[in-house]
Amino acid sequence: AKSRKWISFSESTQDDVVEGHKVHTDARPESFIAWNDINSQAHNVIFDGSKDQYPYKVYAWGSGSQARRFTNNDPMSAIYGYVYIGNAEITRSSDNSAMMLNAGMFFCCPGIFEVKGGCGFAVVAPLLSEKKNRCIFTVSGPLEEDERGHLIGTLPYIDGCTDTILLHPQLLGDPCLNHLHFPTNIKQTQHTHPSGRAGMVIKGKGNCVVVDEHTKIATKTLLSPGMVF
Repeated sequence: AKSRKWISFSESTQDDVVEGHKVHTDARPESFIAWNDINSQAHNVIFDGSKDQYPYKVYAWGSGSQARRFTNNDPMSAIYGYVYIGNAEITRSSDNSAMMLNAGMFFCCPGIFEVKGGCGFAVVAPLLSEKKNRCIFTVSGPLEEDERGHLIGTLPYIDGCTDTILLHPQLLGDPCLNHLHFPTNIKQTQHTHPSGRAGMVIKGKGNCVVVDEHTKIATKTLLSPGMVF
């Protein structure tokens, strides 16, 4: 689904009205979905955005859930993922090689692939053609904290936020994996996205406010570590 207008701000923000829209905490917008505690509930994380203009699907795996591993059997797709807790083993079918990843590491891999151990989330995007989404097998990380224990991004973003491109798109319009950092007490300006966004909270808490473009109703969802959205 095409993403609607939304705002993110810290847990300490007490606003009941956002840019003229009354905020509802007891409703859930159709354009925003969040899952709690993927380590034990990874089997519930299934989102099919294959009909989106830029198609993608969202999955998770967790050693304490019914989905202890994630396997991609589509050779014409690419997987972008992040290891949240524990150690994970990834296996590529192209050479049947296995590699161990620690918590905080991230990866992308074209083709048939499996990850097991620990917990994390994965986004699958199709390899649309030879000239589109030229995913290159990459493993990197983990994300590093600064001297204050913060995961600061390297590039400036909206309203004082910072962003780091972890996995770059090979061509314009290709998928990418970013680390987005929200400073304490930030209140981000309302904006829209032209394509779907999937993410995971790895540290800190905050509220995501979505304003439905048709009803103009604003809904607020508390996001905390371990949640996929």
